[in-house]
Amino acid sequence: ELGPDCTKFAVGDVVYTSLDHMEYIVDDEDSLLIKIPDDVDPAQASLFGVASVAMHDVRRAEVQLGDKVLVVGAGPIGQFTAQAARASGAHVTVVDLDAKRLELAAQCGADVTIQITGDETWAGPVRDAGMFDIVFEDSGADVFKFIIGVGWGDGCIRERGKVVVIAGRDDVVYKFNSGQGKEVAILQASHFNNSDLAEVSSRLSNFC
Repeated sequence: ELGPDCTKFAVGDVVYTSLDHMEYIVDDEDSLLIKIPDDVDPAQASLFGVASVAMHDVRRAEVQLGDKVLVVGAGPIGQFTAQAARASGAHVTVVDLDAKRLELAAQCGADVTIQITGDETWAGPVRDAGMFDIVFEDSGADVFKFIIGVGWGDGCIRERGKVVVIAGRDDVVYKFNSGQGKEVAILQASHFNNSDLAEVSSRLSNFC
């Protein structure tokens, strides 16, 4: 059912909305919702919200062709972040504690996957895979000491690299002098918007 002033949708359209899951809803046509393209399975569209968060993060970081990107945490948002970064032309490394999550990341196009088994993994395989232009911290763990470092020469982010803080947390703690020495940019990313949602929908439709 449509209101008299609705111009973007028609009766019978299948739409994605970011509202809570319920049988009936009332929503404004300018809120976070979009018509699902006819060639996209609604089951796939159910993940539009998670994918749009990742798309927003990648656009916020201004990922470019050839960037070396590290995604920390291979949960749902981390998985989509890796895919969106790859679609933007980046070389993507994904790290996580869980081997199965890393297998999925590799299947979805991650160039390199590394299982974190201890602090030595950061100093060895992760650092060897860097230095990274952009790091997406999607895990919520206390890992800034490994990303930015605790001294002038450690960490895995390059000079003037970007660390994008995604997962929810109360505090972010890192060694200021390490960040200062590299002139690291700390970026925060908020929720997705309609343009992110439209980009995800368009890319999936073109893929299908």
